[in-house]
Amino acid sequence: MHGWEATSGKVTWQVMKRLLTVLLTVVICVLWLIPTVEPATHTASAQTLANGQVVSGDFKGAGYTQIASLFDAADNLGVRITVLDRTSADDKFAASPWYQSGENTLDLGRMKVAAIDVNSDGKTDIVALYDDGGTSVRILVWLSNGTSFQYQGPQGWWRSDAYAWSRTKAVLAGTFFTPGRGGLLLVYQYDNFDMRIHYLESDGKQFVYGGNQGVYDSGPGQYDTARARFAVGHFTRPDGPDQVASIYQYPNLKIRVHVFNPTPSGLQPVNGWAGMWESSEGAYDLARAKIVAADYDGDHLTDLLSFYWYDNGSVRVHVFNAAKSLAFTSPFGIAVFAPFSMPWLQTQLVAGDWNKDGFGDLATLTSLDDGSTHVGVLRSNAEFVGAPRTLAWSFDAWATPATELANAACTECWPLTGMPTPSGSPVTRRPLAVKIDNAPTGRPHHGISQADMVVELLVEGNITRLAAYFHSQDAAEIGAVRSVRFSDRYTTPMVRGVLVFSGGALLIKEIDYADMANGN
Repeated sequence: MHGWEATSGKVTWQVMKRLLTVLLTVVICVLWLIPTVEPATHTASAQTLANGQVVSGDFKGAGYTQIASLFDAADNLGVRITVLDRTSADDKFAASPWYQSGENTLDLGRMKVAAIDVNSDGKTDIVALYDDGGTSVRILVWLSNGTSFQYQGPQGWWRSDAYAWSRTKAVLAGTFFTPGRGGLLLVYQYDNFDMRIHYLESDGKQFVYGGNQGVYDSGPGQYDTARARFAVGHFTRPDGPDQVASIYQYPNLKIRVHVFNPTPSGLQPVNGWAGMWESSEGAYDLARAKIVAADYDGDHLTDLLSFYWYDNGSVRVHVFNAAKSLAFTSPFGIAVFAPFSMPWLQTQLVAGDWNKDGFGDLATLTSLDDGSTHVGVLRSNAEFVGAPRTLAWSFDAWATPATELANAACTECWPLTGMPTPSGSPVTRRPLAVKIDNAPTGRPHHGISQADMVVELLVEGNITRLAAYFHSQDAAEIGAVRSVRFSDRYTTPMVRGVLVFSGGALLIKEIDYADMANGN
C-alpha cells in the first residue's frame, strides 16, 4: 500500500513537471523578442497576363507569330487565353480573348504548356501536360480556328496513370520524326541523373505515345535536367525535322551547348558529348539567363538568345550564333538595359516573327505590382542592308487598360493566407507554431483545419510531425501537441512565430531556450 502511494506520488509529480514545462515554454515563447508581423501593404491581385504561361505561334494561320498567355484572371481556378497580335505598322499589339473556362475547372499550377499545330491545318494550337496527382497525367488540347481556341474536353488526347508530372522537366513541341505531324518531346528525369526523352506524336485526333524507352537515353550519371535549358529550332541546317538544343551548366560556371538531331533511331547528339561549343570556366551562369530560340539574323538558322541579368541590375541580350556553331561570341550583347530599368525577375521572354519580315524578334511581358502587364518588343533591326543586326527596343507595345486592371484581393492582408483582414483584426500578433503528432495513433488531428498553414516535417525513423501555424483564426482545441525538434529552430522564425510544444530531448530544449532568450 505504501509502495503504491509512493509510486502514485511519483507519477503525479512527473505529470506536474510536464505541465509546468509546457506552461513555461509558452510563456517564454510569448516573450520571445522577435519583431511583430506588420500587415502587408502590397497588392495581392489575381493572376495577370504576364504571370501566366506564355507561348508563341501562328495561331491565326496568317504567316507570322502571335503571343498567347494562359492565366487565371479571376483567381478562381479557371483559365483565360488571351492572344496578343501585332496588327499595325508600328510595334503596337492588340489583345483579344480567345478562350475562357468556367471556375474550378483547371489549375494552371498543374499545367506545362506548349504550342504546336496538332491537326495540320496551318494554325498553331495549344497543349498542356496536366497533373492529375500521383502518377496520373493527361494532355489537354485547345484547337485554334484562327479567331478562338476550342477546348477538346477534360478527357484529353492522351492519358497515363504511370507517368510522373514532376519528373517531366520540359515539354518541347515541333515536327521531329514524321513530316507534317506535330509531336511532343517530354524531357524526363529518372533517378541517378539519367535523362530520357519520351515522344508523343499527334494523328490529328489523339497523341500516340512511343513508349518508356524514349527516343533518347543519356544513361545513368550523365544528365541532370535541372542544369539544362532546352529549345527547339533548326540549329545546324535550314530545313528538315526540328532539332533540340540544350545549354548545360557544368561546375565552375562553365556551359556547353548540345544539339540533338532526329534520326530513324531516335535523337542523336551532334558531335557526341563534345557538343557544339563550350565556354571557359567562370564564363556563364545559367541561373541568370532566360533562353529562347529565334532566327534573329535571317540566315535560316535558329540562334539561341539569352536575356541575362548582371550583378549591377543591368540586363543584356546575348546571342549564341547558329552560324558559328552556337558560340557565345560577345558579352556586350545585341540589346542593353541600364541598371534596374528592366525588372528581370518579373519579366517573361518569348520569341517570334511579329512583323512578318523573316527575322526573329523578342517580346518581354512584365508584371507590375499594380496588377498590370506591360509588353515590350525587341525587334530585329539593321541600320542598313548588310549591317550587323541588333534588337530595337519599343516600350509598352501593349499595357493592361486601366479599366481591366486585376481587382485587388486585399490591400491589408493576413500574411500567411493573403486573405483580407477585417477592420480591427489582430494582424500584428505573432502566429502560434504548434507541433502536432502525425502518427496513426495520434489521429484524428484537432484544430488544424483552422490553421493558416500546415507543414509536414520529417523526423526520425521515417515518421513525420506537423507544424501548424495559427494566425488569422483561433482554434478551440489543438492537438495532439508533441515534442520539439531541431528543425523548429528554422521553420518557426520564418513566420516570426511563437513555438508551442510538449517536451523534447534535453539538448534541443536547452538550445531552443537559449535561442528564445537571445531573441533568435
